[in-house]
Amino acid sequence: MVKLSQQAKTARPQTLGPRGDVCEMLYVNESTVHAVAAHMPDTDVLDTAVDMLKLLSDPTRVRIVLALARAELCVCDLAALLGLSISAVSHQLRILRHLGWVTFRKEGRLAYYSLQDPRPAQILEYMLALVTGEDEAAHGGRNASISIKEGST
Repeated sequence: MVKLSQQAKTARPQTLGPRGDVCEMLYVNESTVHAVAAHMPDTDVLDTAVDMLKLLSDPTRVRIVLALARAELCVCDLAALLGLSISAVSHQLRILRHLGWVTFRKEGRLAYYSLQDPRPAQILEYMLALVTGEDEAAHGGRNASISIKEGST
């Protein structure tokens, strides 16, 4: 349940000013606020989501996730693809592995990485579609109908 501020509870309509980009009077629709609040995630969940988004704010990690959405690749393949050192790629893979987003398997002396969870790549593909204004299916996205709302496709 959302707690309305004392000011919001006792507020009578009052003029706030003619700025155009804000309400011109103070009025809180308590029933709507409570209905929306019932569907808002807990603060801990939001904090975790924000931390995950921060991890995706690194272009190298984004490129790694998008590459692994297309194919399982060894560290050497990723380094060549991204034009980075093996050490730099390994560092980013450790971060992604710690999150549980990627996993690896050894084949002889090679370590092959793949996505353990496809959702980060789907989020990135959705964001790229927003940026480019194109349907992600045009870019070969695996999930052309990504749904942000639960239960809708």
